[in-house]
Amino acid sequence: MADVLPALGIVAAALGVIKTMGSITEPPEVLGKLIGGALVGTFLGVFVAYGIVGPIAQVLGTAQPSMSLERRPTSGAQDGEADVEGGGAVEDENPDKTANVSDEEPEEELAKREEEIFAKVEAEIKQAIEESPDLKELQKHLVIDQTPERLRIQIVDRAGKPMFTSGSSRMQKQTRLLLTKITQVVRNLPNKISISGHTDSTPFRGSRKGYGNWELSSNRALASRRVIIEGGLNLKQISHVSGKEATQPLIKDNPKDARNRRISIVLLREAGKNA
Repeated sequence: MADVLPALGIVAAALGVIKTMGSITEPPEVLGKLIGGALVGTFLGVFVAYGIVGPIAQVLGTAQPSMSLERRPTSGAQDGEADVEGGGAVEDENPDKTANVSDEEPEEELAKREEEIFAKVEAEIKQAIEESPDLKELQKHLVIDQTPERLRIQIVDRAGKPMFTSGSSRMQKQTRLLLTKITQVVRNLPNKISISGHTDSTPFRGSRKGYGNWELSSNRALASRRVIIEGGLNLKQISHVSGKEATQPLIKDNPKDARNRRISIVLLREAGKNA
């Protein structure tokens, strides 16, 4: 404010000069009054600014106490915290900064928990088949095993009791029922699932040129995938679907054994997947 008033005085003087120039033809006594008014305006602006307003503003500025924005911890608080009513510390506005670097469950605990879950899945599938009149006779067609990497559920053929029509990907009714029951048990798990089809080593005999056990095992895996999706499994949970032909026999010492013809459903472990 003190710096503005001199400027106002100068403006007043300038206006006075302009008014005086406009009245240059007036008598000397009139011109004298106009020039005097302009000078008085300039003097008053300078005097009020530096003689009155400036000193007052300076006094008020020195009298106002300074304020520090620094938060100082009191007894019981750590550096970077401030006490609040009740003795607690002010919560960090960004709690993520004070959280653990990773919220992921430790690998060992996750692996142990998955083992328990897989054991429960195996028990539930076997119980569901045992309690179902339509599926009870299929217990011998089910092979379940667990390794450090996965839980594998396999539906296998038996001599004289195929799960698919011979040489075709057309699924038998009981195979569809069994797959649906398995899906009902595993569909709420977070684990990714892979599906693979397998044949025995007997060469495919058919009229379709270029069609063999590779195509047959792949088509059976895809047919199984469709039934599993219809059973309620989230499509995003399926990791991959593949046909293995006779390259991974279940009965290694007898590649032509009927049990080598199978559908393999694998629940992949969450533990160790980022290792």
